[in-house]
Amino acid sequence: MTIPHLDAPDLLILAETTQALLPSSQELLAQGDLEAEFPERIREAHTAALARLQELEIAWPEALSSDLRDLLRLTPLQGLVALLQDLLDQGEGPDLERFLQTASGQLYPVRLPRLVVCGEVIEQLLQQDLTATDRQSLELNLKSLQEQLAQTAAAQSVDPLRLQARARAELVTLSPQDLWELLYHFVAEEELQQQSSDQPDAAMAKRDRSGVMVSGPLLFLEIVDYLLDQHPQTLTPDQRLDLLSNRSKAEVKLKAMTKLGRMDDQETQTQLIRTWMTDQSPQNLLDQVEVMFETIGSEESAP
Repeated sequence: MTIPHLDAPDLLILAETTQALLPSSQELLAQGDLEAEFPERIREAHTAALARLQELEIAWPEALSSDLRDLLRLTPLQGLVALLQDLLDQGEGPDLERFLQTASGQLYPVRLPRLVVCGEVIEQLLQQDLTATDRQSLELNLKSLQEQLAQTAAAQSVDPLRLQARARAELVTLSPQDLWELLYHFVAEEELQQQSSDQPDAAMAKRDRSGVMVSGPLLFLEIVDYLLDQHPQTLTPDQRLDLLSNRSKAEVKLKAMTKLGRMDDQETQTQLIRTWMTDQSPQNLLDQVEVMFETIGSEESAP
C-alpha cells in the first residue's frame, strides 16, 4: 500500500524536523514519552544539520522547502519524533553521527499528514457508485476532517492547498479498492494509537516507535484469527469459508512484505491490534474485514 508522500532531501528533512520540534521538545518531555536528554539532542541535531547543509552547499527549490515545512506543521508531534527516528535509523537504531557521515542530500519519502490525505481519499471515493449509507458516512467524516484541517492549518499558519494537490495527484491513479484500503488503514491506525494512549502497557510498547503503522495484511490476519478462535458461534458457514479463504491470501501477502523488508516492528503492531480488538464487537470486526476482502484479493493478483 502506497501512502501519498513528499520526496525531500534527507538533510533538509533533518533540519526542518528538528526546527519544528525545538519549541515543543519540553512539552513532549513533560508527557513522559521521551528521555530527559531529548531537548538537548534535538538542539544538537538541528545545529549539526545546518552545518552539514552549509558544508555541502546544496540548494533546493524554495517551493520544496516550503511544502516540507507546511507538511511538518500539520503532523502531530509524536509523528515528527517517529519521522526523525526512522530517518536516522540505518538498521541499528537512530544514530545522528553515522547519519551525518553518509548523508548527501538523497531523497527520502515523508508521509503527507493524515488530515490532508484522508480528506482527499474521501473526495475520491465520493465520486464512486456508493450505497446511501456509505455516502452519508463518508460525507459526515469528510466534514469533520475538513473542520479539523482548517483549525490545525489556522493554528499553524499553514495553507494546505499545495499539499492537498500533491495528495490528489497520487490518489487519482488508485482503484476504489486501493482507496478503501488506504482509508481503512488510517482509521485503524488512529484507533490503535488512541487505544495505546489509554493503555499504559501498550503505550510502553510503542514508546520507541510512536508513529507505528499498521500493516493491512497483519491487521486482517489478526482479526480473522480472533473471530475464528474467540467467536466461532457468531459465524455462518459462508462467513467462515470467506474468512478462511481470504486468510490464506493475506498470509501470502504478509510473507511477501516480510521478505521484502516492508514490515515495521511486527511484534508491536500485533500487540496494539490485539489490545484494540478486545473493545470491538464481533459484528464490528466482521464488518471491517468484509471491507478488506476485495483488497486482499486484488493485492494477491497484483504484480
